[in-house]
Amino acid sequence: MESEGVQDTAADKRVSGKTLIPADAYSIEVKDGITFGTVTADRFAAKKGTQITLTVIPDAEGNYKLRPNSPKTGEAKVTKGSEPTKYTFTMPAADVLVSAEFTTDYTVSIAHGTVTAAPSGFPIDTFDEAEKTVTLTVTPDPGYMTESLTVTDPNGDPVEVSDNTFTMPAGDVNVTAELKPDPAHFSQAGDSYTIHDAKGWDIFCDILDGDNGKTYFSGKTVKLDADISVTRMAGKSRHDFTGTFDGQKHPLLYPWLI
Repeated sequence: MESEGVQDTAADKRVSGKTLIPADAYSIEVKDGITFGTVTADRFAAKKGTQITLTVIPDAEGNYKLRPNSPKTGEAKVTKGSEPTKYTFTMPAADVLVSAEFTTDYTVSIAHGTVTAAPSGFPIDTFDEAEKTVTLTVTPDPGYMTESLTVTDPNGDPVEVSDNTFTMPAGDVNVTAELKPDPAHFSQAGDSYTIHDAKGWDIFCDILDGDNGKTYFSGKTVKLDADISVTRMAGKSRHDFTGTFDGQKHPLLYPWLI
C-alpha cells in the first residue's frame, strides 16, 4: 500500500499514529516541556545530509533570551542562521531530538544600585544547576562605586567569587553587594566630609534621607569644595542636619534661585 508517495512497508518508521517516515530518512522531534520560548523545525523527517532549519522564539514577556549553547540537537552541530530566530543543522544518520533552554537576566535592587545575575533562567530549577557559571554585574547609581561583592551558600558559607563570577553550588545562594560613595564626588577624611560636585551633593542628600541620617553627621563637618548647581534639598521634612556645614565660600545654586 502506498499513501501520498510514502511506501508503507515493515521497514518504515512510525513517528505518530498517522505519520510514516521512509526507511532512508530519520525523524526530527522537538523535546516536550520547553518553557519561556518555542522551537519548531521546518520538517518532521529528513534524509542524511539535508539542511534543517529551526525557528527559535523566546517569550517577549519577561525579556527571555536563548541560553548559550542552545538549541541542541545531540551530535549534530547547530549554526546560527542569517535571521535572529533561525538556526540550521545538517541531518545526521540518526533520529534527532531538538532541545533548547531560555533564560532572563535576574536583577536585584540594592541601596544605590543594582546587581544582575546571568544566566538566571527562571524558574529557579534552571538557574541553580550545580556547576553552572554565574556572572554578576554590579551597576552603582551615579556617584557610587562597588565596595564588596559576596555570595554565600545555603549554609551561610562563602562561595568564591572571582572577577564577578562564581560557580553555582548545589542550592540557593545569597548575593550581597555593598556600595560606597565614589571619593571623586564625596570624600571622607576622619570626621570631615567633602562634597566635590553635584553627584557628591546627591550622596550627601541620600545619607540624610537614610534611616540614620539625623545622627550620621553628628559631631562631624561637611565642606563644599566647589560652586555646585543642585536640584534637590538636603534632608527630609524638617531637613535635620546635626553636624557642621562649611561652604568654604562656595554657593549652592538652585535652579529656582538663578
